[in-house]
Amino acid sequence: MANQFVVELKNVPGGLATLAEALAERGIDLRAIGGGGIGDSGHIIMTTADDDGARAVLEAGGYTFIEGESILTEVDDRPGGMARLSRSLADAGVNIYGHLFLGRWGDRAAPPVLLLHGVTASSRIWWRVGPALAVGLERRVVAVDQAGHGLTRAWTGHFRFADNARDVVAFAGAAGLARGDLRVVGHSWGGMTAAALPGAGLTPKALVVLDPPAIPVAAIATMLDDPVEHHYDDIAEALAAIGRLYPTWTFGDVIAKAEALTQFDEPAVRAILTRNGDWDGGFAGLSDPAAAAVPTWLIRGEPSAGGLIPDAEAARIAARIGSDHVITIAGGAHSPQRLRPEATGLPVEPPLS
Repeated sequence: MANQFVVELKNVPGGLATLAEALAERGIDLRAIGGGGIGDSGHIIMTTADDDGARAVLEAGGYTFIEGESILTEVDDRPGGMARLSRSLADAGVNIYGHLFLGRWGDRAAPPVLLLHGVTASSRIWWRVGPALAVGLERRVVAVDQAGHGLTRAWTGHFRFADNARDVVAFAGAAGLARGDLRVVGHSWGGMTAAALPGAGLTPKALVVLDPPAIPVAAIATMLDDPVEHHYDDIAEALAAIGRLYPTWTFGDVIAKAEALTQFDEPAVRAILTRNGDWDGGFAGLSDPAAAAVPTWLIRGEPSAGGLIPDAEAARIAARIGSDHVITIAGGAHSPQRLRPEATGLPVEPPLS
């Protein structure tokens, strides 16, 4: 989990702007921010995508600040929710130096949807999809950073799809998502993992697999040699590279991808890409007897536009889940939710309703 910084500021016009500009010049993305001020003094509380870089900016600027590991918890969205949590911490002798309320997609009591991202990505890939599902379908939407990616920096060594699926099942149970009304959407590697969930002991009400690759391992392993989509130590360098490579992407997609490229564990990605054999679009997972009763939809990009499921493989999966459950996004690439969000969202809605 990223560190949280509490920073003293002068309570004058431009006090926050000066710090924000200094962070921006270093290419440091703010993940969450809050604060206030009375009289001559103020403060902000922030988390960023680069703890070391933020610390360097604060020290260079002569700011007075403290930092510490942040703890993510869920607070009941009702009167007294924060009171109960803060009292419990006080009774345990824990002093709260600062707190941030992070956005939550949907009502916690609503039927849940779990979103799983692909290799070298993170939960931020769903920045557009998550809120849309929460509002449009009245769902509680949870997007997780999978092992070795995003802020889940610990790599368990579970590179096989079935093993990663078991880790997701454990997460779903701990997060209270393993309910009879759970729906799951997985993109790419996330789609391969989603397809393996029934065999791992979780039978969602519906599964949506979004362009899980069906290509030989030699082809997918070429990602390791990609001249642009590789690991970066500097977020500014990653932003510039992804922005040049994908000039038609929105800034939200560029920053989500660039940030993820500074976070993933390189041995994890290498193992996932090269040690699973040929990728089959999730066919093996969907062939497990436990998956037979789970309504499943395959939404794929168009192969001529960059989709990674050839027509023959799509037909094989259609024979398993039903031809009416296989949808091709015309002109959609491997990640159609980026450039074709409306076209992707329309077929996703029925299985999640």
